Amino acid sequence: MVNLLTRLRRPKSLAFLGLISLSLFSVLYLLSTRSTPPPSLPSHLPGSPSTPPSTLSPADAAKAEQTANDLYFAKTVQKLYAQYPFLRNLPIDTNKYTIVYDYQKQSLRVRLKKVSRKSVEKEINQTLTGIGVDLEKTAIYYLDQ
Repeated sequence: MVNLLTRLRRPKSLAFLGLISLSLFSVLYLLSTRSTPPPSLPSHLPGSPSTPPSTLSPADAAKAEQTANDLYFAKTVQKLYAQYPFLRNLPIDTNKYTIVYDYQKQSLRVRLKKVSRKSVEKEINQTLTGIGVDLEKTAIYYLDQ
């Protein structure tokens, strides 16, 4: 027994025992924190943003609300892309003009960059037709810079 204690006092043995015990404590800690499952989100998420139930903690309520908002946004974007497939190709930015979709006015906005409307209108119409815009059904307005 004395011989064993003498061997354990060597620096290499102490470092090895320390490393083993630290590893053991780390594994036990990781296993204990993983044994509790994370709190679950409500099983029914509404189609539009709403106030989450008050039984959730503030952090979980914020997560549930953000998830509902993300779902609502994704559905809205899917509807817009179905209605206006050309939105995936916007904005278009050249050295002569920039084309974006104005959601409030539900029309295309063309901002001209130091060029006249007459000089680029044909090019703009060709570009818009190329991405699938129906020029007869979609309103377009121009802004001069």
